[in-house]
Amino acid sequence: MIGRTPLEVTRRPGTGLPVLLVHGFLGDAGEWDRLLRDLPELNAYCLTVPGHGQTSCPADASISWFRAAFAETVAALGLAEFAVLGYSLGGRLALDWAVHDGQGLRCLIAESANPGIADPAVRAERLAADRTLADELVEFGLHVFLQKWYGQDLFASVVVQRADLVQRRATGNAQELSRALRAFSLGGQGDLQQDLGLLGCPVWWIAGALDPRYAEIAKSLEMAHAGVRAAIVGQAGHNVHLEQPQLFARLLVRILRDPCA
Repeated sequence: MIGRTPLEVTRRPGTGLPVLLVHGFLGDAGEWDRLLRDLPELNAYCLTVPGHGQTSCPADASISWFRAAFAETVAALGLAEFAVLGYSLGGRLALDWAVHDGQGLRCLIAESANPGIADPAVRAERLAADRTLADELVEFGLHVFLQKWYGQDLFASVVVQRADLVQRRATGNAQELSRALRAFSLGGQGDLQQDLGLLGCPVWWIAGALDPRYAEIAKSLEMAHAGVRAAIVGQAGHNVHLEQPQLFARLLVRILRDPCA
């Protein structure tokens, strides 16, 4: 653990370009344990999104708050250049920072991430739905919420790992996770799809072939922006790095070796 940074950071020293890893909703720095075992040389900094793990979510937290905290954390770490890998929530938070700041970024890798909702009305509906979920998380407790969350069609392909996921996530704090869900809702984030073309570095959008919605997002972003490359991983759904860890590790090595390939 690295102290005195706005965001909690778990360091795993390695070689090569530093990689900042940002987990998804309900996860924590341990999200990447299998990847780090498979890639012992990876120069990794695992960030914890506030409200997850043993961290608290500040009352004033928001997507813009996270953006500033991310920038301050990078500065505190003294990293001149680095890549960022973000899964789901972590991917879109990383994208938001990259679009509004991006200093030092050499490659952005988004796994099963949503670049934003274009329709303001749909965005408002999503914000309201996430607030309802946040209330349910506190009212019914984390165990009930986890069963409902991982019962979504989005995670239908995570059959073998589902029980392990629920057990691993059960150590979270319902109150803090509820605050995080409100603070970092997709409904509170702008539509960043067009801004992807402004990034001055390669962008990779990874999705599982068994997750048609996000696979389509990846393909459409690749078609719309010359700097975006889509990677669709077979026999994987929303959580590619969990469902196909070896394929994901090999893909990450290839990307980091030559992001422009």
